[in-house]
Amino acid sequence: MTKCETCVLKNGIRLVLCEDQTKNRTFMKIIVNYGGAIKKIKYDGKEYDIIPGAAHLLEHTLIEASEYGNMFDYLSDKYVSFNATTSSKLTSFYMDTVSNAYDRLLELINVVNNASFNDELLDNTKAPVLEEIRMGADRQYEEFAIASINSLLTQNVFINNLGTLEDITKIDSEYLKFIHSVFYRPENQVIALSGNFDSEKVKRIIEDAYDKIEFDDSKYELLDKHEDDEVSKDYVKIIKPDLDEIIKMSFKINIGSLTPKERVKLSFYISFFLDYNFDDSSDLFKTIKKENLSPYSVNRNINTMYDDYIILSFTLYGNNVDRFKELVLDIIDKKPFDEEMFELMKKENLINLINRNDHCSRMLAPFVANVVDFKYYDVDKLSDIEEFTVTDYQNTLNSLDFSHYTICVQTKE
Repeated sequence: MTKCETCVLKNGIRLVLCEDQTKNRTFMKIIVNYGGAIKKIKYDGKEYDIIPGAAHLLEHTLIEASEYGNMFDYLSDKYVSFNATTSSKLTSFYMDTVSNAYDRLLELINVVNNASFNDELLDNTKAPVLEEIRMGADRQYEEFAIASINSLLTQNVFINNLGTLEDITKIDSEYLKFIHSVFYRPENQVIALSGNFDSEKVKRIIEDAYDKIEFDDSKYELLDKHEDDEVSKDYVKIIKPDLDEIIKMSFKINIGSLTPKERVKLSFYISFFLDYNFDDSSDLFKTIKKENLSPYSVNRNINTMYDDYIILSFTLYGNNVDRFKELVLDIIDKKPFDEEMFELMKKENLINLINRNDHCSRMLAPFVANVVDFKYYDVDKLSDIEEFTVTDYQNTLNSLDFSHYTICVQTKE
């Protein structure tokens, strides 16, 4: 049986633990609250612009210039799965192992918090990052994707996590060392584990390890502007004669008034709303096929790029903008649902919750999402799902403001 808990250690690190000593595997992850979207900070009384791509380059540097050398080489014969990712909001480092879990945990802590910053090593690290940027420039739908995001934003401009060739070229090792000291501090980290370990021993190991590391205790302040409810453009048209025609309708929804628990509940309700109204068995899909609007179904997506907003996007390959807009707005206005299907959704979520109690790795991901995305410091419970009602579902969706949206179109002419 998986035992889950979250706590804050004396050094400020948030732990998310799903312990099950009947398992063989141990999965561990360190999440740093620093990603590619941060543009400007105030630190020690002085303002600094953050160079785009620095978060991603720092991730590579920590992996390739650790005290163990390149971590991929170091772990190659230890039967350990290891990797890292950088998003607009976060940088994450993770391991999956079946042996020596406590040693691996110490190694992961040292990788994230101790590194060699010198220009010779950095030049080697930059090479694959620059190649990533060059390859990214060849993506056919990159302009459309960026335009659809920027049309929603009034206070910010989308920044590619990779940065540009010019951005990466001008970053030196002293700058990366500075960025690391600002953002990679205990109170800015979440450590998550699932599987075979002892929670109390893990807490002692982490506290002892961080006590031996010297951190900068100066505070920083984010100076990036907060988004407002408006969109910058309600319609964007991109002409690409050689590419498929696409329509993307995106809604910018303020959820700032919701409590952390209400945001978690909303994630369940939104998922049901999208599945019921936009999947391949929906009335919308039948209409799309009947009217030959597209040979494909609607691609729907939920984005939480900014803390107090969710972005709901609906994408269709086709060119009948007016009809697609009419169909989507009709669903948004009427919010069709079926009570029997709602109850089935509840039962499905209850079954999933029961099943994942026996799978610690499946238990950890939603628990971490609760903590990191929603600041809700608890795991989902059966009682939470059982409290869902049709009336609450309707009231919750009706309380959302869907009036701020944009349409981005890629067309051949």
